[in-house]
Amino acid sequence: MQLLPDDAEPWLLATVPLDETTGADRELASLHDAIRRRHTSRYPFSEEPVPTALLDGLRAAAHLEGCRLTVPDTWHIDTVHR
Repeated sequence: MQLLPDDAEPWLLATVPLDETTGADRELASLHDAIRRRHTSRYPFSEEPVPTALLDGLRAAAHLEGCRLTVPDTWHIDTVHR
């Protein structure tokens, strides 16, 4: 992989060559067929709150990955809707 931008092409952010996978990447390659079956629901979620214990577990998992999970509250949602 070559990181960019290049002064000659400032809108091009990266190029990623595709080639044979080796080692641990073969496990990821086995998931390729799942891409076609994947779908996203655009329907609204229910009003049922997510249990606190589940949110705590998700936050802990995100933390282990070096991330932070932020769950939007009513204020965030209202702001986005406006």
